[in-house]
Amino acid sequence: MLYYLKAWGLVAKYELVSGNFEKWPHGPVNPDVYHKFKTFQSNPIMLSASSKAQTPFAGQEKKTADFILERYAQYSAVTLSAMSHADLPWKKTGDCKVISDKSLF
Repeated sequence: MLYYLKAWGLVAKYELVSGNFEKWPHGPVNPDVYHKFKTFQSNPIMLSASSKAQTPFAGQEKKTADFILERYAQYSAVTLSAMSHADLPWKKTGDCKVISDKSLF
């Protein structure tokens, strides 16, 4: 989901997700996000009350992020992985290499 926020954010000229994504076996991964949350494994990520109160987007950025999330939230992780594997940026990137921002738009 973050990968699609990154890609569509770049198209819309917003940095909705910072950092790079790498081509990992099951899909694109932002290593910084992965390492921050990997202790949760397959469990729900529980955020503190102060984290929940923060709104990362406002105005048009929020509308863009909401639009993207509404379109992609219907898909399972398996489907999102398959979708990313069909994308040209994925196909043109070597294993465990950074998927360039330029290739996303």
